[in-house]
Amino acid sequence: MSGMHKTNTASHWVAPMITLKNSNNSTQVTGTLHTTATFLGQVAMNSFNRS
Repeated sequence: MSGMHKTNTASHWVAPMITLKNSNNSTQVTGTLHTTATFLGQVAMNSFNRS
């Protein structure tokens, strides 16, 4: 369950960053979303590997 908590925390931290990027440039948003998805994927994999 700690892995899920970490993922939720990361999502809440990243959301404001995406909003800031959105006001700047839609291309940057796409890159940010891709980076975020990759990061969250790694967090999920790390959680599964530990259990």
